[in-house]
Amino acid sequence: MKKLHIIIALVLWGCAQTLNAQNMYRNYESTSGVQKPKTAVSVVHSNGYAYFFQADEGGRLSVTEINPLNMLPTGNAKFFVINQANRIVYLNGGFEDASGYFVLFGYMLEVANIFYPQYPTFIRIKQDLSSCDVYYDPLSNGEFTAGCEGYDLNTGAVYIFVNSRDLVTANQASPASFHRLTLDPVLNTNDYFTDVSWDGVHEKFIATGSAWNTQAGHECPFVEVFELHNDTIIIPVAEYYIDKQPFPYSNEYKSLHVQLDNYNLIVYHDLCRREGQYNQYEYDNIWLTRINNFWDFNTASVVESTCFELPNVKLMAKDMIYDSYNKRLSFLGAFCFNKKVQILAQVDPYILSNGINIGQLGIGFNVNNIIINPQYPQILLYENDFEMFNLALDTYNPCYPVLIAGVDQHISKSILTETYNIANSLCDVPLWKKQNAAHPVLKAYSLNTSHQQNATFIPTTTNPDIINMTYLCDESNACSHQFGGKSLKQTLTDILSMAEVTIRTDGLFVCDGFDGDIMYTLYDMAGKLIQQGVTRNGERNKVIKTNGMYILQAIDKSGNRVIKKLVLL
Repeated sequence: MKKLHIIIALVLWGCAQTLNAQNMYRNYESTSGVQKPKTAVSVVHSNGYAYFFQADEGGRLSVTEINPLNMLPTGNAKFFVINQANRIVYLNGGFEDASGYFVLFGYMLEVANIFYPQYPTFIRIKQDLSSCDVYYDPLSNGEFTAGCEGYDLNTGAVYIFVNSRDLVTANQASPASFHRLTLDPVLNTNDYFTDVSWDGVHEKFIATGSAWNTQAGHECPFVEVFELHNDTIIIPVAEYYIDKQPFPYSNEYKSLHVQLDNYNLIVYHDLCRREGQYNQYEYDNIWLTRINNFWDFNTASVVESTCFELPNVKLMAKDMIYDSYNKRLSFLGAFCFNKKVQILAQVDPYILSNGINIGQLGIGFNVNNIIINPQYPQILLYENDFEMFNLALDTYNPCYPVLIAGVDQHISKSILTETYNIANSLCDVPLWKKQNAAHPVLKAYSLNTSHQQNATFIPTTTNPDIINMTYLCDESNACSHQFGGKSLKQTLTDILSMAEVTIRTDGLFVCDGFDGDIMYTLYDMAGKLIQQGVTRNGERNKVIKTNGMYILQAIDKSGNRVIKKLVLL
């Protein structure tokens, strides 16, 4: 039995509300640390602030603390220097672990080697930014493209990352040792893991990827729900293909997923569509499939599946995140023929038939070239030099914006965008799309793994940093309807005198001072819905006893609302 301690905190800020939070582009420039950044990612921390990380070609890593209401730097900034010559870190994403550490993942490039090997790498930074440790695998040539934290069957906290064919684990208590869980080499070499997450409700890991379907003669996305024994052995719980994809011979080996609630998983897979006289690839597709009861193959079922066709081939999926408050799934991608067309797509994952909104990022103020397809001259693709890397959901802003982190490679400056609704953006330009229904089925399969182990640790040097912030694109009065246009602090100040939520040490919470039925929701720090229900004043309600950091929200019919941050240890 895990021992549960609950610490309650209200995150309050002294700044005024922001109305400019729908679609804005900002540049955060390090004046003393990182120069000419190559990659950038963001993480929203449970302490109530957003953090922006930049890495450059000189082996330096900068972190900037940002107030999530007005997106201004707080003045708390550091940069770290990797203490090993000719090693450069490139970032793909990051998350916060149960101890409050920042965990960033990507790869390390050895520039002194003529073969330019790259090693899968993750970085751990203390919450107070006082230290930064780098861990990499010198025996693997690849990169960590996805990652999360979860728990093994002995309740030990485990980091798990994706490196192509491998799932790589590291124990949080002793991260300097990697365990590589490799797909069985006797299987087809085209089998790949591409995404992984932790299901805190069922206490299982979820992985997706692509595996060869011998019967169909092409790659299919797969779902793997599993447990870990001592962070070294995968114990499968549910394994299945998503078969009968709309276009045959068209898989591009990329599959992402997001858990929407206790029952539903949505899976993305990219598909090329062949047309034309010579059967050439002419379209790419965002293929989304929602699966109910995803953790149990015997009861799992496809609820809805839709392909959204795009006017070019080779769409590269970067990241996907779900805002359960607005029921909005956001998808980050790039047309990888040159990576200069970056897109953000948003859709209601519970009603895919309602269609999707897609915007070409940053085109309202930054266009380098216009691509015209002679076969379809009415469809324009706008190039710029953006390369965006990851998404983060800002739950501390009343607009619930999605943060998109990246770099403008043309001017070698980092970019952080704040997007609420891509359909209404003036900073971004809509992209042509076409919608097609799909009717896949789920089929069981078996996935075997073998185990290897290796890791190397590198320390860093810590230095203070100074950050300048400039606006690249600014839209005004965008989200004043959310919470009556009030900031989180103003909302809490208005309601705390009327309603209250008490958290008990036995893992229960009790509401008081509300009006009638009370809807409560529990979110993790990524904005994912963990638990929800209806209660009344005085009733005891059980909180899911899983280590982590959460936001508990309670609201009644009169609009009385209480929001509290919970740390479950």
